[in-house]
Amino acid sequence: MRRLVVLSSILAILAPFVPGQQAAQPNAVIFSTSYQPHWPIDVNISPGQVLPLAVHGLGLQLERDVKAGGYPLPTELAGVSVRYGQLNDSKPIPILGIRRAYTSLWSTSASGGPDSSFVVITVQIPFEIFVGPFDQARYQFLLIYENGVLIGAASVLPSTAEPHVAGAGDTVSWVFPAIQGRSDLPLVQHADGPQVTMDNPAGPGEVLALYAYGLGLSERHPRPNTGEPSPAGYDMDLGISFEFGRNPKPAPIPRYQSNEQPPMDGLVFAGLAEGMAGVYVVRFKVPTIVPEGTPRCAPATPGTIDPGVVNNLMVNIGYTVLSPRPDRYDGAGICVAVPTTRTAVIDDPDAAR
Repeated sequence: MRRLVVLSSILAILAPFVPGQQAAQPNAVIFSTSYQPHWPIDVNISPGQVLPLAVHGLGLQLERDVKAGGYPLPTELAGVSVRYGQLNDSKPIPILGIRRAYTSLWSTSASGGPDSSFVVITVQIPFEIFVGPFDQARYQFLLIYENGVLIGAASVLPSTAEPHVAGAGDTVSWVFPAIQGRSDLPLVQHADGPQVTMDNPAGPGEVLALYAYGLGLSERHPRPNTGEPSPAGYDMDLGISFEFGRNPKPAPIPRYQSNEQPPMDGLVFAGLAEGMAGVYVVRFKVPTIVPEGTPRCAPATPGTIDPGVVNNLMVNIGYTVLSPRPDRYDGAGICVAVPTTRTAVIDDPDAAR
């Protein structure tokens, strides 16, 4: 993913172009727009994407995390609002929740250490955003206001998709009670609901469900409403691939021409998750044959640097076409039960016939 360091001095540029808003305050910094804390920030967004904004320097002092009370999602929570658009033409966007962030992972040179002024504002990018050809891509802005005062900004670049497999450890999933689970694992579930883990692995040929953000729009359906529950049956063509091995990493979907259907062998359904705003569900069938030599998942060996086998199957999802745009993909590493292989010993040669 491309990244861009956005300096707080950009606020001085933005303030004169935002009609009816008070002057910007230079002490707030958008530290990250990613699902995991890091610097510099991610800048790619997609239509309908649920996106976390980690912000430092708000005057907000939350006594508790706050969530939207229901649908349609509000455009202001706890005095905080976020707008999207060009400098002189921005619109308010929905907010799903605001969460305090005390962990040292959010420390930056801007703060010198962890403190309660770090918050994560989870928003939904409008489905209506314009995504043009690669050579016509145009940066937009996310503008954060506190009590009507512009206090932070970041430039972002719209793209058709920014796939991200959801995990309970994300700075996003806490706002969706239906997709909770172990924080160190991707949100991949068995058909009856439990999360796929090392102790509860998937079976060969089993149909599972994973959750994701940023998969974009389908040309087969009317555009969904931003800030409202997703409709049923909103499916889309999504590429999928599988790789068995010892802790395989996410990999691009095999390339295909833009006028071809992406590789979909094993895909059961991909599309918006009914009843949740901006969340996607991907149902897929685990390959029936587990290749010979695939290791069983096992924990790390104490006292060694051996990380163990935390996953033996990577499920890759995304879109990859022959175009100037970078590949758009992500993956979910899961554990699959490895069948026990038994070799029959035949004493009677005639019995082998």
